[in-house]
Amino acid sequence: VPFAGWEMPIQYSSILSECKAVRNQSGIFDVSHMGRFYISGNDASLGLDKILSVNPFMIEEGQG
Repeated sequence: VPFAGWEMPIQYSSILSECKAVRNQSGIFDVSHMGRFYISGNDASLGLDKILSVNPFMIEEGQG
């Protein structure tokens, strides 16, 4: 499918064909969703309460 001047596959026919395309040509993987933030300190929940849409006081440690 043409997209911004590039040919972009909507879906590969198989996982193998996707792997071959990346190995033989080029590929970019967005892994930004895999990032983690470690926030600590006595007032960490107070600071998070100002920027999050969820109540940080209700989130257990290691969750969220």
